[in-house]
Amino acid sequence: MTPDRGTRPRGRSAWGLALGAGSELVVSVLAGVFAGRWLDGRLGTQPWLALLGTVAGISLGLYRLIRETAPSKDAP
Repeated sequence: MTPDRGTRPRGRSAWGLALGAGSELVVSVLAGVFAGRWLDGRLGTQPWLALLGTVAGISLGLYRLIRETAPSKDAP
């Protein structure tokens, strides 16, 4: 049985939830930065794609962080 969105799975502490969400945010930002820098090197568009990748990584990371930590509308 899978837990509803907004509830913690069994055995997952608040520290585990925070560490996982924070790690996911860092990884998404770094992926955006490195992808943008790689594309800049290939296309010669320094620094624009790196900036775009950074903004995209931050946006995606924050979206996932908020979605993971927001309480479910169905929760009592």
